[in-house]
Amino acid sequence: MELKLPSSRDLRSIWQESFLGQKGFFIPGERKLPIGREMKIDLVVEGSSWGSLKMVPVWANLSGPESSDLPRGTFLLLTSCEQELEKRIKSCCRS
Repeated sequence: MELKLPSSRDLRSIWQESFLGQKGFFIPGERKLPIGREMKIDLVVEGSSWGSLKMVPVWANLSGPESSDLPRGTFLLLTSCEQELEKRIKSCCRS
């Protein structure tokens, strides 16, 4: 799966350093992803390929109540990626 983000600002908006104590991407909206199935994500930011990550959708609220504590969307747990890619993501999300 390819995750295309038009800007680094979009990356900052989905990266979670501690979502339920885990790091990964929170994808807002109602897109269905297979819970529990590891998937390879090719990350593209501003038209540039940053690399690939292995992630597992582990939590989703697609149709239940929505609040600040229970947002609408799906959380993808980061299971592995190249160390340099993780550093690049963290660096981008700090600025």
